[in-house]
Amino acid sequence: GYISLDQAGVLAVQHARENTDFYGCMLHNGDMEFFKELNHPDGESRERYAIWNGNPLPHGKWIGMKFVVYNIDEDQHVKLELYRDLSEGVNGGDWEKIGETIDKGGWVAAHDCEYPSDFILVEGGVVLLKNEVEVSDPRYKLFRIREIISE
Repeated sequence: GYISLDQAGVLAVQHARENTDFYGCMLHNGDMEFFKELNHPDGESRERYAIWNGNPLPHGKWIGMKFVVYNIDEDQHVKLELYRDLSEGVNGGDWEKIGETIDKGGWVAAHDCEYPSDFILVEGGVVLLKNEVEVSDPRYKLFRIREIISE
């Protein structure tokens, strides 16, 4: 997973392998999106829409964010799910699914590498990187990152 507050105003979690990535993002303009990269920084977004009733991302409020990425269909496709919690984690949180998508091919990402343009990222790993650019006072609490290996 990757947490980032960057120049584009993104709170994102990344599921990555080498230079190939999936992101689950809450954007400061109030949208969420999934983003796929086959060669950083080029990629393509999918399922981008407003999640705060047309308002920007709330300021001064704790927002729980969970990005879940896992293989389905006997490791042929990848499902991405993005959740938010507005309860400040009370009793483990009240997690609301705000988006999901499945990469079954056809998700074409701009790139300059050896992968086909609609390559499905079924092999992953977890990468953690924190980056605050032009953010004056970022705050995190109850930060966890986990990789769950299925049987």
